[in-house]
Amino acid sequence: MSQKHKALYQQLQLAGLGIVIAIVGLIKHRLDIGAIGAVFCLYGILRAWFIWKIVKQAEE
Repeated sequence: MSQKHKALYQQLQLAGLGIVIAIVGLIKHRLDIGAIGAVFCLYGILRAWFIWKIVKQAEE
């Protein structure tokens, strides 16, 4: 696996962790933990998109 794939994979793992945290927060009826999980998920997705865009520009 190349470095760019590893970087994207790590960011998508962060997004997945955010989803897990959000689900646990909602199951436990803790909206603050659910919101933190949603923010982690959004952060991971945005970073993955940003890295993907930079890698795509570098290849061109």
